[in-house]
Amino acid sequence: QLWITSTGYMLPKKLIIIYKNEEDKRYEATFNTWKLNPNIPSSIFEFTPPPHSRLISIMAKS
Repeated sequence: QLWITSTGYMLPKKLIIIYKNEEDKRYEATFNTWKLNPNIPSSIFEFTPPPHSRLISIMAKS
């Protein structure tokens, strides 16, 4: 289930996932505060690898 707000911007308000194969298992998320134009510094998207990491080659898909 996906609940959408009916006022202002039509944004997701609530999401419910009910698993068919597992009894009584469900996931529910509620979204209360949307920031539509946040000020995010570009440094957040800069990747810094862990100290002992190494670059590996990935084979092309055949």
